[in-house]
Amino acid sequence: MCHIINLVVQDGIAVVNPYLDNIRAAIRFITSTPQMIAKFAEYCRAHNKKPRKFGLDMKVRWNSTYLMLKSLEGYENLITVFVNANAKNLALVLTEDDWNIVSCFRDFLLTFYAATNVLSGVYYPTSCLVIDYIWLIAETFSKHRYDDLLCTVISPMEQKFLKYFEQISHIYCFATIFDPRKKLDGLQTALEGIGDLLDFDFSDAFNHVKEELFKVFGYYYSKYGESEVDSRVADTEVEEADTSLTAHLWKRSKGKEPATSSSSQRWNPNAELNH
Repeated sequence: MCHIINLVVQDGIAVVNPYLDNIRAAIRFITSTPQMIAKFAEYCRAHNKKPRKFGLDMKVRWNSTYLMLKSLEGYENLITVFVNANAKNLALVLTEDDWNIVSCFRDFLLTFYAATNVLSGVYYPTSCLVIDYIWLIAETFSKHRYDDLLCTVISPMEQKFLKYFEQISHIYCFATIFDPRKKLDGLQTALEGIGDLLDFDFSDAFNHVKEELFKVFGYYYSKYGESEVDSRVADTEVEEADTSLTAHLWKRSKGKEPATSSSSQRWNPNAELNH
């Protein structure tokens, strides 16, 4: 997932790179020599700002671009005045337009940076969080799709994003369902939200995941369920489950409708999935 995010963002950075050249040139100038670093630090202290050394981004790490832009926050005016006054021989002039692009692109990248940080974790489950961030990224695209500054950046990113997520892997869907905060209802809500934002219909995908969920549960029940239940009966009922059984699954679990007692009926997968 983090690799896909990297591929998506790299397509956007390729578009915006020329507009960040002045910013990179300014950082190179400020950090060019120890004397220049000391001079800028003195200038910062004179304006009651903590001296900071800025780093350049790297092509192989897209999040380094976000971190570079983030480190400049609050120092825009100081950098502009300092560079424009001291770099005249380089024909380097920073303008308000440069900083508008920095601010806009930095805020836009925040979602992708947060997704990468969270989904690259190793000491907590992340599969159940993937759809959350697919939804958040889709919302970010929708929010800025017609922005004058970002529309040309978003277009190639969204195309790459859809290449990977027109079909969402079942492992992410199942992990979302198994998250007790979300369950099957939460998956449906998420897929509907993503579909609305990307103008894509995930209803068939959801129905297929739901069908697979009951099949998997049928296999589980046939092996670990009540001994008196014939596994062939369980498999049959999973395959022939009426949609009405699943339609009220979450209503019953939330107490809106009384759950049907399984003791007086043949087994159906909802009885245990409902809990």
